[in-house]
Amino acid sequence: MHSATIALVFGASAAAAASIDSMLLQRANGTAGICSTLAKRFPGQIELPGSSNYTVETTAYWSSRDFLHPFCVWAPTTSSDLAAGVKILADTNTHFAVRSGGHSPVAGTANINDGVLVVTTAFDTMKVVPAPNPMGTQYFSMGPGRRWGQVYDFLIPQGINVIGGRVWSVGSGLLLGGGISYLGYKHGWASDNVLNYELVTAQGQVLQVNNKTYPDLFWALKGGSNNYGIVTRYDLKTVDQGEVFGGTIVYKPENTQDYLDAHQAWINPGGGVWDDSAAIMPNVDYSPLTKQSAATWLGVHNAPEDNPRTFENFTKIPSLTAAASVMSFGGVVNQTKEYGGTLGRSNWFATSVSFYNDTLNDQYKTMVSTADSLLAGLNVSVGWTAEPITTSFLEASRRAGGDAIDLDPQRGSFHISLCYAFWDDEKLDARVQNYLETLIKNLDAISKKKGLYYPFTFLNDAGGTQNPFATYGYGKSLPKMKAVAKKYDPKGVFQRLVPGFKLDGPMLSYCKEDLTMESVSIVTNGSKVTEAWFENYAHHLDIMAVSCDSLHEASNAKTGRRRGQHLKTFVQLSQLRKEYHVLIVPGENDSRETLRLVPDESLRFQKKGITEPSGSILEIGIPARRYGRLLLG
Repeated sequence: MHSATIALVFGASAAAAASIDSMLLQRANGTAGICSTLAKRFPGQIELPGSSNYTVETTAYWSSRDFLHPFCVWAPTTSSDLAAGVKILADTNTHFAVRSGGHSPVAGTANINDGVLVVTTAFDTMKVVPAPNPMGTQYFSMGPGRRWGQVYDFLIPQGINVIGGRVWSVGSGLLLGGGISYLGYKHGWASDNVLNYELVTAQGQVLQVNNKTYPDLFWALKGGSNNYGIVTRYDLKTVDQGEVFGGTIVYKPENTQDYLDAHQAWINPGGGVWDDSAAIMPNVDYSPLTKQSAATWLGVHNAPEDNPRTFENFTKIPSLTAAASVMSFGGVVNQTKEYGGTLGRSNWFATSVSFYNDTLNDQYKTMVSTADSLLAGLNVSVGWTAEPITTSFLEASRRAGGDAIDLDPQRGSFHISLCYAFWDDEKLDARVQNYLETLIKNLDAISKKKGLYYPFTFLNDAGGTQNPFATYGYGKSLPKMKAVAKKYDPKGVFQRLVPGFKLDGPMLSYCKEDLTMESVSIVTNGSKVTEAWFENYAHHLDIMAVSCDSLHEASNAKTGRRRGQHLKTFVQLSQLRKEYHVLIVPGENDSRETLRLVPDESLRFQKKGITEPSGSILEIGIPARRYGRLLLG
């Protein structure tokens, strides 16, 4: 661990404080100015705070944790408009987020504070393109503004289908993270069934990306999230589709163990999971407040056979409600509409485990014990779902041409374990985050002890502090994914300016390990620095500077920083510093009176145990010999 030294320039006058204040206002006005530029260039496409459409678009998320405050919302209507606008954003280094369905509960991945929110609402194409055509087969074109329920409502009456999402309200972003469908055991990841992407790049180009035109980029997009550009159209393979047996069953709380036993039998040798025409989407919810659990099951068997044998262990359990029968594929998906809309605050994390004979009991008991330990008495609903991925699924993926996810069927079948939580009180955010991170650690500890840990983090279920790309191809895909990103986005626009899961999310490890840099430093406002972040990346970090626009709310409001959480963040970081030894600056100032945190726009500091800031060093000065080193955090 290297010591961190901060050099300060002294002798500045009081006028400098006003100059710094002015600079901050210019920075805020810069993004607002970009909104004005976009509004002039693309009339009718920009929404500002206060308009009804701004409110609609900034709250069109599954989790209210994503209700953020961009300076403006941009809803481009054509790919050429989007390409021209993205180039403007890139050339001005303007931060922007991109949203299609908004289903991920990971706050800040598809919305942004104090930047531009780009929404794909207007890209609503739905069209079947018959053969013959350049793709060589019939395909379906869809815009990223569509939801999967709309897609199935359009296709199923025509007797055809695509390999897409399982929940009505989920958007097309699923196709950039792999995507699990009800037809995956025969067709692999949903992304494996994309024939072509229309992609807007950081350089303002509109590319038709497929296996012939840009094969490296095509490979990387199948799992690569928003790291390569903005997709404005997906061209998907079609398959024939008739009626299915399917629907939802909600079990009585006292029958939760019966459900777990049925699911375990489903994945055991000879169980229903080996029927490639069948798929399930199960959930087990638990309340640490009432100590009650309840299981919900949704199944699809792709044949018009009533109550097929493959599901008999599930359908014979006593239930509160049962809505499973022979129906249309769209009819099954329509039952998931209740999962749409905003369901309060939510979050999730994921891990993976190979099938074994007590998977379900181990994971359920671990969820309950962890929730009882960390969330006892709180009004939080937690849950867990075990999503089976079989060798047949992975073989189908490889037959379809492969992808960046690149999991080997020879390594066997596994469950993606999705762990989630719902709550309403914002004050519980940190406790729920800690619960989810701890639960993943506990689940992994059990599977590793048994030698059954599966080293894969599913992007579409990943938590904000997880690094799914590092698990692709068991670590082999990421270097190629980075090379593709550098080729098509040489300035790193989608790495630097766009939030989400980034290829260089582990930038610290990249600098230390790949570039072998001796010292690595970062500057942050601390809003995304959690305990899990420290655990994952602190060992690669030498210096961290934590910035603050102002220690006074009035100044923060002037510069557009509406959230006013700077001091709270600083306190949290100072509590973490002792354990991870990142923010300590050893030296002559290591005393109880050491100043801490960082200067605001007037170069005021916070002192241990004191909530009011110090006077500005621009006014009172600091003896350089005594205060040449400062303690950050």
